[in-house]
Amino acid sequence: MHIREYDVFVTAKTAANINPAAGISVGERPNFHYNGAGVGGGIHPYHEVFYIHSGEVLVQWIGHTYHVHAPALFLLTPNSPHLFTRLSTQLHFWFVELEEEETDFVPGLETITRWNHMQSDPTQELSRWPLIVQTVQGLTTMIQTALTQKRPPVFERLLVCDIQKLLLLIEHGIRSEHPAGMLPANGARQAGHGDPAAKSVQYDAIYDLIRYMEGFYQTDITLALLAERSGLTASYIIRLFKERIGVTPIQYLLELRMHSATSYLQLTDMSVQDIAEASGFPSIHYFSRMFKQRFGVSPSDWKRKIRTAST
Repeated sequence: MHIREYDVFVTAKTAANINPAAGISVGERPNFHYNGAGVGGGIHPYHEVFYIHSGEVLVQWIGHTYHVHAPALFLLTPNSPHLFTRLSTQLHFWFVELEEEETDFVPGLETITRWNHMQSDPTQELSRWPLIVQTVQGLTTMIQTALTQKRPPVFERLLVCDIQKLLLLIEHGIRSEHPAGMLPANGARQAGHGDPAAKSVQYDAIYDLIRYMEGFYQTDITLALLAERSGLTASYIIRLFKERIGVTPIQYLLELRMHSATSYLQLTDMSVQDIAEASGFPSIHYFSRMFKQRFGVSPSDWKRKIRTAST
């Protein structure tokens, strides 16, 4: 398992109660995970752990909506659309994005879904699991310390150890309460893109664009917009994308939108029209045409086939 990204967000009022030496994000700074309008999220090919330390948030994840008060801990599966809306004046949260390997332990989708449902249930407070609370508190301190010390590599290795411990504890807790009907412990592995540890200036520019596309894939993103954002020419952006992740920017954007659409088709009862709009496709006709080119069937037929196979 590798850490793809981690960060902390704290509103200015909340930050007044936190050690200034913590090196954490303060105020409404630009952030791919959270913006000044009080909304954040997106889609990316990585697992994510999202912890709300203080505040009130509306979390939307592949058709589920959770109104939560801190503390709350969410697990997000790769390529699943998610949206966070701040409901309180003060907010403090951290997130960690994870690129897994074959030998890593990650709970299956049913376990993750059960856990996430519990976050908005007032009878299922985190305090019921003292070992999980202790691990989350350790992660909070470690992330803040790592940011203070400019993200030394040793802290990423330590974070991976504690994240694996956290995931095992969650799996154990859910299976203890719901021993029957669980999916296999390890969900299907999703391939990641890119190497966030790379330090070249060129990759930094491409990484910025990738993060932007993952956060705003529902909007109208063009090569011209990416060129304006990065200061690079459109042809050079295409070349760098192919060198770094093997596809063009538009192909990567289509992949993000397709992953979003298949998540909605498989896990929600949304209409094809609504799924096309929620996933960023300009029209239902374009979505249906691209989907059939990719999967050989229409979105509706694919949904029926997948749901029949799972029954």
